[in-house]
Amino acid sequence: MTSSEAVKKRTMKKARRKHRRRRRARAYLLKFVLVCGLLILGLTGLRYGLNRIANQFKEWQQPYLTENSQPSDDSLSVNVSSMDIDNSILQQLQTMDLPSSQLKQITNHIEEYPERMLEALTKNEELLDYVLAYPENKDRSDKEQPIDLNKDYEEGKIPFFLQWDSRWGYHSYGTEGLIGLDGCGPTCLSMVIVGLTQDLQKNPQAVASFSVENGYLDPSAGTTWALMTTGARQLGIQAEEIRLDESVMKNELSQGHPIICSMRPGDFTTTGHFIVLTGYRDGEFTVNDPNSRSRSSRTWSYSELSHQIKNLWAFSL
Repeated sequence: MTSSEAVKKRTMKKARRKHRRRRRARAYLLKFVLVCGLLILGLTGLRYGLNRIANQFKEWQQPYLTENSQPSDDSLSVNVSSMDIDNSILQQLQTMDLPSSQLKQITNHIEEYPERMLEALTKNEELLDYVLAYPENKDRSDKEQPIDLNKDYEEGKIPFFLQWDSRWGYHSYGTEGLIGLDGCGPTCLSMVIVGLTQDLQKNPQAVASFSVENGYLDPSAGTTWALMTTGARQLGIQAEEIRLDESVMKNELSQGHPIICSMRPGDFTTTGHFIVLTGYRDGEFTVNDPNSRSRSSRTWSYSELSHQIKNLWAFSL
């Protein structure tokens, strides 16, 4: 074979290989186009089928709707959700160890109580009297009457106030809240101010109003920590953020400096809460919990409290 023939032969082989590659590429492209087409047809058919099912459902549903009804998915889901919550709370109330007459008073007039108030009751039986008296107190005309703290105050001690005390618990805290349910922060600061300054005008209602007027209430998150620092100083006492350390806390309390703690979920709350540490004796802390007499009637060790405390402030004159 001459050199020219060999060159010609190699050229033909290259041409055949190039042709085969092009043919395979066209085949792959054709397969890709066919697969895409089938997917599009399938999705179109699925959409058509779903639309038909939806239209048939509407036709089936229509006889059961009034002529002027315009139901929407949003409104339906809200109603169903509200029903579920109501039923859940009602079931929890019925399993609580409440006197039957008082439980009946609530269930027979359940529409008169805010849902969140009943939910709070399921978590804290001490709220029972506060809840029962809500319908007659929510619009009470004497809520603006002076609040007398003389019986609560004892010189040299931090007084104990409950946020749901009838003297202020039905007062609003912000546009939608109530001191009885949401006012643990102002109630704690009120205890501290009255105890340190003997100013009996700084009751929980007064401090709650101050908190709202000065922007220390976040409608979505509750009382801000700034009330415990800047707000406290505006109200005439000194505030200092301190370390979470037993010796530091013990030292502050020994100097007569009460401590307010912001609490994580645990023994005192399922969401967030404020309490006051009023003293230290026999290796444990005395506590004023504005939401519970029972939790305030015992002492608490550092190991019990420490993992539940988010932040804490000591107060002085």
